[in-house]
Amino acid sequence: MVCKRFEAWEQKFHRDDLHIHPSWVLVLIHIDSKMWWYELHQVATLLNDRHIDAMFYFFRMMLKLSGCNKIRATTTDCTFDVKIRRIFEKFSKDTNAIAKHSSLLLYLTGYKIPFNTHWREVDHVFIPICMDKRANWILGHFDIRKWCINVYNSCTRSIRDAYVFSAVESFRTFIPYLLRQSNVFKFELPNSPLSCTIIKDIPQQTNGGDCRIFIIKYVEYIAQQKIKEMPEEV
Repeated sequence: MVCKRFEAWEQKFHRDDLHIHPSWVLVLIHIDSKMWWYELHQVATLLNDRHIDAMFYFFRMMLKLSGCNKIRATTTDCTFDVKIRRIFEKFSKDTNAIAKHSSLLLYLTGYKIPFNTHWREVDHVFIPICMDKRANWILGHFDIRKWCINVYNSCTRSIRDAYVFSAVESFRTFIPYLLRQSNVFKFELPNSPLSCTIIKDIPQQTNGGDCRIFIIKYVEYIAQQKIKEMPEEV
């Protein structure tokens, strides 16, 4: 009896009802499913790359327009991560490979993504980084003045530091080269890769699927200079 009632209730809805047509456009992000909002709001649901890009868009807007920010910062997006990792292998063999990927330079000068800021006008850049073979996201925090990239990993129990350092290698090597080639800064830049520090004693995920929400929350609290106040459960 209960099963029949459930089947009758389920038949009231059609899978096509979940689709938004035409898709709703959030700047450059096309949202075609009503579940997108549900997933963003609910605890312990799997987010996707578009959720990261949407939230990082709002961070850029907040960091650019709000008058109460404690740090000068901007962000990249998930596409930046993909492009850096793809070109790094080619760059290792041919330094002229960068000429074919001029869109990367547009990130630095503030023209690539909405509400982006020229890196010359900020001290910090937040970078979502995917650990390609481990399907896990970590946060890279490029501190320009200290010439280092701080890494926030929400899954230290299962992902060892060696894997994290390997995932960040392309960024710590290639970003300095990009900056030197683009003449973004008026001052002389160090002729060395970025140093890398894995930040310890930060809130950790308790399941295998919510690393994306953690990198979003890390940015939120770092931007307010309150990372030590971030709750263990998010």
